[in-house]
Amino acid sequence: MRRRRTFHYLNQFEKDQWLSEEELKEIQWKKLKPLLEHAYQHVPYYREQFENCGFHPEQMQDLSDISKIPILTKKNIQDNQQSLLADNYKDKPLLENWTGGSTGEPTRFKFDHRTYEMRMAYSARCDRWSGWDYGIKEFYIWGVRDTGDAPTVTAKKTLHNLLLRRKVVNCYTFSRDTFPRYVKEFNRFKPDMIISYTSPLYNLARYIHENKLDIYTPKSIIATAEQLYPFQRELIEEVFQAPVFNRYGSREVMNIAMECDKHEGLHLNIDNLLVEIIKDNQPVEPGELGEIVITDLNNYVMPFIRCKLGDLAVPSIKKCSCRRGLPLLQEVAGRTFDTLTLRDGRCITGLLFTFYMQKFTGVSQFQVIQKDLDTFIVNIVKNSRYKDSDTEDIGAELRQQLGANAKIDLHFVDNIPMQKSGKQRIVISEVPLDFGNE
Repeated sequence: MRRRRTFHYLNQFEKDQWLSEEELKEIQWKKLKPLLEHAYQHVPYYREQFENCGFHPEQMQDLSDISKIPILTKKNIQDNQQSLLADNYKDKPLLENWTGGSTGEPTRFKFDHRTYEMRMAYSARCDRWSGWDYGIKEFYIWGVRDTGDAPTVTAKKTLHNLLLRRKVVNCYTFSRDTFPRYVKEFNRFKPDMIISYTSPLYNLARYIHENKLDIYTPKSIIATAEQLYPFQRELIEEVFQAPVFNRYGSREVMNIAMECDKHEGLHLNIDNLLVEIIKDNQPVEPGELGEIVITDLNNYVMPFIRCKLGDLAVPSIKKCSCRRGLPLLQEVAGRTFDTLTLRDGRCITGLLFTFYMQKFTGVSQFQVIQKDLDTFIVNIVKNSRYKDSDTEDIGAELRQQLGANAKIDLHFVDNIPMQKSGKQRIVISEVPLDFGNE
């Protein structure tokens, strides 16, 4: 039943993408008004926020009036978990997820099956632009966490991937020693598509290129989770002889924007999301860098209204030649993770830390700096939930991931500064990458 509903939404979204931008904004407006009314009536957090700033949903005249509503930060979500839940959904079956903490701030949130199905549908619409479709062979280069699952659960996951014709390799195990095995697995599997975190895919492509290895050519590649730089795209496309599609999303709402086959920018999913690119709470001009603020138009369980993701973007002045009405982002910036080279030869993306730090609720933000193969400085912004035992537990957790002999110095700071570029570097390595040559 749920899968059928996903296909129902997908069929509608496939049609909607060809509407004009003005018609798509009409869809936004029709979804936004009842969402705001629901938030005022059923979500204590928003009722208080609206009353404090003198706003009422009935005052909304057009989409621009949303700027009257205060920004929702990750800290607001962390500190108001219960008051952000709609009181008319608390007794219903809900799903829960959490951000990996790409800005160093892990955050939990809830939604219902309807919201999930709609997210899956508009994400599938975007992925189809790359040539993806249900039933193709997918090779995932992904961050696989050790969740301590029972053997039966692990077996179910393996069977699930087998039925989906999907092979998943753990990018956290990438190293000079494991690259040859993954290249053989890739060539043996012969996938139609690669879906991967950006930096591990680039590192694998670099290894293949430097060692002049033969590699199977997929039909296309989706790079996601991290910023895709032109030099990365160029090498990946040269090595795999396949086009790369840049996808931008977040755990909170899944797919936000993605390239179509024209590669003229990333199409925003504005029929399901209200995406603002702002500076000083005002929309930036096309071509100007601003903060990304998202309103999820579908989630009534824990509404995210004007949620600041911690990323930056540049809206495009162009209209895509594909003729879709979905407007373009020229560039997404703000999330930067260096790749770490470890003593045992592993090369791991800094995204690793966002997964392993999320269990420490007393940590509001963090930053990891690798000084050499064995030395790491971890800057931590504590909050009221931080326990004395967390200091020892964080050190133990990181040594388990980085090596028993890793020297880890924890520094407690008031904030993690932005770079001059406006980007937040969560993981910084001062050790050059070295893949060796065979």
